[in-house]
Amino acid sequence: MAPRERQRNHGLNDPAEPRRGLAKDGPGAQQQEWPGREKDLTPEAGLIDYSATKGRRQRDFFADWTRFEPLAGFPALPLGQTAANVNRSRSIMRLPMRTQLIIAAALLAACSSNPPPRATQPDPPPSLDRPTLAYAMPASPTLTYEYSDSTASDIQAGAAGAIKVNLGARGAVDLLFEPDGSNLKVTVTVKEFSGSFANSAGGGVVNASLADVKGPAVLTLSPRGEITFVSKPEMTPIFRQVAGSDGIFRRFFSRLPGRRIDAGYSWTDTVSTQEVNEGLTTRTQNIVTSTFSRDSVIGGRTMLVITSVSQRSLEMRGVTQGVEIIQKLSGPANAITLWDPVRRLVVSRTETVRMNGTFDLPAMSMTNMPITSTGRVSLHLRD
Repeated sequence: MAPRERQRNHGLNDPAEPRRGLAKDGPGAQQQEWPGREKDLTPEAGLIDYSATKGRRQRDFFADWTRFEPLAGFPALPLGQTAANVNRSRSIMRLPMRTQLIIAAALLAACSSNPPPRATQPDPPPSLDRPTLAYAMPASPTLTYEYSDSTASDIQAGAAGAIKVNLGARGAVDLLFEPDGSNLKVTVTVKEFSGSFANSAGGGVVNASLADVKGPAVLTLSPRGEITFVSKPEMTPIFRQVAGSDGIFRRFFSRLPGRRIDAGYSWTDTVSTQEVNEGLTTRTQNIVTSTFSRDSVIGGRTMLVITSVSQRSLEMRGVTQGVEIIQKLSGPANAITLWDPVRRLVVSRTETVRMNGTFDLPAMSMTNMPITSTGRVSLHLRD
């Protein structure tokens, strides 16, 4: 074979080997040269004409290769190709190289801009080994608490004998939580209430009901449990005498460290409050030391048990029913709180307090009368 023929056939036309894989154009096809005639390379044949370029030796390799018989032992189409794929390949091959590159770039961009969706992983449960003791937005924004409290005071009035004063109340409140920056906005609405005040020195029993309080209290709650009142409800003098003022709303929240802690960790807070009720000003200070003592499973939920010991002092001054009074008390208070680390809220709390001090009636020249006061407050989340 002439050198040009061997060059045009890329060395496949070796006389020592029968020529296989050549076009079937009729009898004697094995003696045929690799198809590369000018008439097979015209635009009318749908192929690219390389006759005017230096790539002439490559033109026959791309010339309608799908017409050839397969070599022995190989499939009729390239592995993984179907007739439809071949047709698409032929269509792309017929386009100019620049167009092919643009198509490839577009396909790559489409693939990269639309990655397959990833499976959404649920948030991991909070760690109970080192739980976070801080307020956060609960999953259920509205919660209901039930509560009860009682206070019994015993005043030794000298010649007038013992004077006993008893307070008692129970009720239910709704708490609505809303995000407020790094804090929470909490709207506290009294839903149920009944209470009474009794004084053995006279005046009979005073009763209060839900009708004596109108509207909600709105407050800001920090992650550490610090409270700032935004607004307060309208309360009758009877309600204030029986239930107090701010205290009825503060009791549903606890002071917390605001971070992750280990079991046995303790923290101390000083909480000072002042209330003005019908001519009486009451100042209270609590120095509270709380400890995350252990956890406990209650009702299928793991709760953190927080024990608190407080040193409480109270001073009340003012005029009530036309009589000036001064009362000073101090003593310890103990509380047990159950905290839900998943819902990030108080589930229940029970607190007891016992204080001693003095009671004065300056207008009657009765001073330093001994007084003992005991109280108990309990509350729990209504499920």
